[in-house]
Amino acid sequence: MLMAIDNKYTATDRLCDLIDDNFKLLMVMSRFGISLGFGEKSVKEVCEAENVDCDTFLAVANFISSEQTSFSVEELPKLSIPSLMDYLKNAHTYFLDFVLPMLRPTLISVGILETMWVWNDYLLPYLVLDINKYKTIPIHVQYLQGSYGTVDLGATMAVMVFSILPIIIVYLFCQKYIIKGVAAGAVKG
Repeated sequence: MLMAIDNKYTATDRLCDLIDDNFKLLMVMSRFGISLGFGEKSVKEVCEAENVDCDTFLAVANFISSEQTSFSVEELPKLSIPSLMDYLKNAHTYFLDFVLPMLRPTLISVGILETMWVWNDYLLPYLVLDINKYKTIPIHVQYLQGSYGTVDLGATMAVMVFSILPIIIVYLFCQKYIIKGVAAGAVKG
């Protein structure tokens, strides 16, 4: 087996064996700036060639591979803070530059649909709000209907227009994102 008895990668392990053991380390390598084409070199040799702190790389690789939740006290003095900060900066840059733009249409679609659901909600505000002090628009529409079926249609229609107007405006500004989000969630061929 590649890893030592305590399930830790070491500097003498071949980097290709680390990748073979856990392919997620390819992302760790790219965030440290380690390029492919290292062949049979050890972790220490590759880190020295790429100007990467070997102890920090191994600490992150062991952290990712063992799915631990914190570093041990013995590992902390070995970590290079500038190297770790560069790694974290590259990880966030990847998320902000690649992942978030792909998710943006879907997030906007979900946000608009959730806003419409909350905006038109009747039951939860009716149960939890003090009706004498606070009335949401759907509750106010319900209270505009008088007893014995009498309805003030002018006031009811005015409140309904105010009720749907904000959602229509939001929809008009975000229409392209909604369509992209729905298309992104569709079955791909």
